[in-house]
Amino acid sequence: MISIIIPTHNSEHFLLNTINSLQIQTDQDFEIIFVDDNSNDSTIHLIKEFKLKNKEKVQILASPQNIGPGGARNLGIKSAKGEFILFLDSDDILTNNAIEKLNKIIATKPIDCLFFDALSVKDTKKTYLKTLPFKNEVIISKEIAIALSSGGVCGKLYRKSIITDNKVEFPPIMRHEDFVFNKLAISKCLDFGYLQKALYGYFQRGDSLTHSIHSTQKDESASAFRIVEEELLQDYPKEVEFLFIQKILYQSMMSKLTKETSSSLNRYLKQRTKKYPKWHKNKYLSSIPIHQKIFLFLIKNNVLCIARHFYFIKKTLTGKV
Repeated sequence: MISIIIPTHNSEHFLLNTINSLQIQTDQDFEIIFVDDNSNDSTIHLIKEFKLKNKEKVQILASPQNIGPGGARNLGIKSAKGEFILFLDSDDILTNNAIEKLNKIIATKPIDCLFFDALSVKDTKKTYLKTLPFKNEVIISKEIAIALSSGGVCGKLYRKSIITDNKVEFPPIMRHEDFVFNKLAISKCLDFGYLQKALYGYFQRGDSLTHSIHSTQKDESASAFRIVEEELLQDYPKEVEFLFIQKILYQSMMSKLTKETSSSLNRYLKQRTKKYPKWHKNKYLSSIPIHQKIFLFLIKNNVLCIARHFYFIKKTLTGKV
């Protein structure tokens, strides 16, 4: 059985869509664990109404104080009865045959972590999101999964015993906590699978925690990377180096370009690349999109003024970085 863990916080305006996507599943062999993170709207009322009609299938947990999505998910893991765990955000959905397809795979293959794809929905625009950068069926090694799987926990199905036996938890940070959990959980898995179908509907809202801008975001990105680095660097040096490239050199530098001077950025780069002086030779760089390759080439050659122009052009054309 699959345990679906849904953290909620003031989710009254979109939770019914999530619930509806679970009600219409073609395979109902799953349980739902709602973990309410101190909501002050009608979220709890909506969840309790749903439980009245689905008493055996639904658990409701509540935190008396705000602990963030990671802390809420940790509570859900402790109460999960299923052999596998799937994380679903309270404003997202599963396709109506998602559980059926996932159950068919885990019933026939020895899998510790199963990856699947998603659709990102913003207004009326839909974008296909691949969890791994492969078009054809491939054998997924642990090293590939650590380096190349998307950072969050959505689009993954985890064997519960892997998480609980190895005491893998979401760290007490408000952002990028899912990056830490995902990479550490994967490092404990042995067998992987990848279903290249979009079973997850990921809705982008301007006011969500993931998409809002916060002054501590860059610090927590660095904090998240340091946790993973400390745990995995010794056993997976090339994979952690690639995560450093993605998390620090690309994401962090992108956020700093518009806020800091060139001299400040130079000092930052010099300090950050001391541990990874040959990062530009990392074998996983061939897998990244062309715009990231261009940006990293500019960073490597210290052409920060052009990198700044590149940032603005990309943001103007795509609306994102």
